[in-house]
Amino acid sequence: MSANFVAIRRYGPNRLAFCSAKEHFARMNSFAYFALIVVIALQSTDVLGDLKELGDDYKEATEAAYCIGVYQSDVEFWRQKDPKSPRAVDLEMKQFRKQAFVEGAIKQQIIDGVTVSKMRAVGYADANSCLQQRGRCTQQFYEHRQQGMDDEQNNKIFENCNELADVCERAYKNCG
Repeated sequence: MSANFVAIRRYGPNRLAFCSAKEHFARMNSFAYFALIVVIALQSTDVLGDLKELGDDYKEATEAAYCIGVYQSDVEFWRQKDPKSPRAVDLEMKQFRKQAFVEGAIKQQIIDGVTVSKMRAVGYADANSCLQQRGRCTQQFYEHRQQGMDDEQNNKIFENCNELADVCERAYKNCG
């Protein structure tokens, strides 16, 4: 009988029976370290995924806070024109939905109240700047028309004036 056969018969078909207890412990330790590394790697990718989700949630919350300010400015503008303006009612509904979203984000601690306040103020200021710029462009358009300027040239000036308002693009890009 061979030594292997005797070992198999004595210890069973376990291949670890051919090594000493010290070697067996070393193999088990290396397996444990490998398993630990795999678990940590899986958890870290999960954490990174959660951080990415939190980053996306934070971005959405800040954009929503910005839009609240934009909508507030627009509501005030349209209420000035007509207190019962349907456009103002529509904007108020959009503002209400964004406000509810932001309040939920604050409760979930995705964003803090200070950031929300600052983003609202920036959105409000941007929308006001845009409205003022559009008002100046419209006023120039009608002044040129009254002075008898060629309609084609006046339209080009009006379009260029509105295109210069980068703040309008920023204010209404995500708040449309």
